[in-house]
Amino acid sequence: MRTTSCVAIFLPLLVAVAPGCKVGSGGESGASLYEKACARCHGPDGKGGIASAETQGTQSRDLSDPAWQKVVTDEELRQIVRDGRRTMPAFGHVLSLDRIDAIVKHLRSLAPKAP
Repeated sequence: MRTTSCVAIFLPLLVAVAPGCKVGSGGESGASLYEKACARCHGPDGKGGIASAETQGTQSRDLSDPAWQKVVTDEELRQIVRDGRRTMPAFGHVLSLDRIDAIVKHLRSLAPKAP
């Protein structure tokens, strides 16, 4: 059953990151990649708090939290997207480094701007 749910999660992403699709040159932006790969659990605005059977009931992190954004590095974000963490799946086998970088850049845009 777990394999089936993983396929259901990754199938739309595999279509979204088909070979030849380049971020920044008419391809998908970090925002659209986030929508396909991350929003399901973290929400369209990154606020998180979503718990599901896929996350074994664990609520997803609020990616827009300025305090968290301040302490997490871009390299840590890349590593989490690439390798996964706890109940979050790894995306390194379906996302190129350029696409992961585009998602990280989009994640940085989720934190509210300081006045």
